[in-house]
Amino acid sequence: MAGMKVLLQRVLLISAVAVLTGCIGTSHLLYSKKFSVPSRPITQLRVAYIETSPKKIKPISGITLPEVGYNDLPELFRERVPLVFAPNGIASVYATAKAAQPGQKDPVQIPWPVGEMTDAPYLLIQIVDGNSFANNVTTVFNLDMRVNLYDSPSGLRIWTSQFQNVVTKRAGVIAGFDNDFTDRLLMMILEQMAEDGVIKLPGNRVKAPVPAEKRKV
Repeated sequence: MAGMKVLLQRVLLISAVAVLTGCIGTSHLLYSKKFSVPSRPITQLRVAYIETSPKKIKPISGITLPEVGYNDLPELFRERVPLVFAPNGIASVYATAKAAQPGQKDPVQIPWPVGEMTDAPYLLIQIVDGNSFANNVTTVFNLDMRVNLYDSPSGLRIWTSQFQNVVTKRAGVIAGFDNDFTDRLLMMILEQMAEDGVIKLPGNRVKAPVPAEKRKV
């Protein structure tokens, strides 16, 4: 109970900072746990973003989730995952899938690229819940994101985590999902996996993606 109280205070503090500044787009860890040790060092990952329409997150003050970049997430991850993972020693392939609907019997089918990294573990990213609120000048969306790593082909879960993304809009200025936000989130995921002993980062620290102007064509 005490731990939950501390966590709630932390979430409220970060949300309050977002309201006061009106120009913050941040992610922070809520929880993580390693269930098993990978059978071999992870140098490849299949990454999928599972698209959802969170029912609890309502438009507020006339602002909707698409206005803070929510609908851009599939393509943002498609572009940024390889750019963030590569300098951290992990090759990757990416796919997007729709979340299962209530009453749907079949599991989510992920359209992985054919013949690529078929034995690599797979990392599933999905926004599962959240809330929204506003004061006179700032609209804030708190979006809870669950990230799970599974072994392949057994399907056993290796690692789980939950992050909260805080995106805002104030006086026409949006601090939402974009390249920088997505890069920071992906780097945080890698950093937490390394801290939990799931992966090993080169030099024991997470590296930012190489700027476009410095990439080799």
